[in-house]
Amino acid sequence: MAAHCTYRKLLKALHTHVTKDPSKSSFRDYVYLEYRKNAGMADGPLLREKLQLAEDYATLLTSIHFHKELLFSYNIAVDREAEQKARIKNTAERVGLQLPKLEFEIDDKTSSSIT
Repeated sequence: MAAHCTYRKLLKALHTHVTKDPSKSSFRDYVYLEYRKNAGMADGPLLREKLQLAEDYATLLTSIHFHKELLFSYNIAVDREAEQKARIKNTAERVGLQLPKLEFEIDDKTSSSIT
């Protein structure tokens, strides 16, 4: 029963954080083949070790995902001014407004297209 729970936890973590795109199904296929290959294994230290490894990997995937979310929520490695402008623009568009084009923004676009 522990193998079944671990298998489901690992597949859920893979689907949520890695294999949403159908082209990345190789991870899910590998896990499926490994579980099928070891299905007849008697309960022993090797089986417990493999189950622990699978559970640790599922926890690692989930932890990495939450860590990335925390970094973005604290705006680490993100230009805060650009993030704020994008947020204001999105908010204005939600209520049916458009932000005016500022003179320096127009100059920046024309000078970047020239170079």
